[in-house]
Formats: sequence, C-alpha cells, structure tokens
Amino acid sequence: PLGIAMYDADRRLITVNRASLRMFGFPDEREFEQFNMFDNPFLPPDAKQTLAKAESVHCEVVVDFDDARRKGMFVSTRQDKAHYDMLISNLGCDQEYRPRGYFAQIQDATQRRKIEADLRKLQTIGAEGGEAAGISGDLQDVPLTDMLQILCTGGKNMVIKVTNRSSKAEVFLQGGDITHCVIGDKQGEEAFYDL
Repeated sequence: PLGIAMYDADRRLITVNRASLRMFGFPDEREFEQFNMFDNPFLPPDAKQTLAKAESVHCEVVVDFDDARRKGMFVSTRQDKAHYDMLISNLGCDQEYRPRGYFAQIQDATQRRKIEADLRKLQTIGAEGGEAAGISGDLQDVPLTDMLQILCTGGKNMVIKVTNRSSKAEVFLQGGDITHCVIGDKQGEEAFYDL
C-alpha cells in the first residue's frame, strides 16, 4: 500500500491516509504528526537541507522504532528498524513564491531491504566458493515481480522455485535474464504470465 499525507504551506498536517498510519504503526493522525516528516532524526541530512529550501525530495528513511520508543518520540506498534521510501513534493508556489503545501508518498521498503541483504549474503557465500542452501520462507508480502527484479540484478544463473498449496513453478535465470518458466503443464511465456 502507498501511504499519502498532505501538508499546508506551514508544513502542518492536513490529512493522512490509513495506509500511512498502519505502515508506521501509529494509532492516529496526532501520532503521525509527532513523527514530523520534515524534521526528524531519521531523515537524512541532505534531505533536510533540500526540504529547508522548499524543494521536493526523494529519499530512504530508516526508522529505529525501539530507539524512538526509548526516547519517547512517538507511540507505535512497530518494533526494530523499518525502511521507508519517501517522496515529499512541493505543490508549487503562490504569487509571492511561497510553497502552497506538500504532498508525501510513503512506501514500506523493509521487506525488500531484508531480501536484498539475504541475496548479498548468498552472493558472498558463492564468491567464497561455499555452498548456499538458498532463500526460503514466507514471502507473502513481497510481490513476485519485485523479488524477480532483485534476483535479476545479481546477474547470476539460478532456478527460482515457487510453491504454494496447489502448484509449483520454476523460473530459470541465466546471467540475470529470465530464460524459461515452467508451471504445471505450461512452459515459457504462457507459464510466466500465469505465475
């Protein structure tokens, strides 16, 4: 889900959607306001500088919820660290060149970062000549297209086995390109699109 928040010219929160509240684990809008999208310790310094100039910014923010809880910054049901991909856009200027407001888009990238870290570990094992057992686990929150894109960037040769209760599929990668797919009796492009 995509989190969305709207701010006025003075950077006061106008509205925030429920997806934003859920992905941060905030109980309500007041707690989301406490996070302060424009000036919080988790925002990268260069992003703060860009926002200070009333410009749009696209950045990744890593929030340590345990640390924030210890410091009493805000109330959240989230734990550990979470990664967020944020785009904060200036909604244009009025006649006196003051910002009209801001629009923020937020996406939780925590699962994607975890998968990328696991893949780096596997690549390190492969580079050292060790045997890698592979990645396994419950990936229900990760779209298959995202997973394939991450795996393709590694440029490796591999077979990705995808199973659920009713079917099994195999996707073959060679040099980071998808070369073949099999699911049930179907093969090739037809199987890939079914998958």
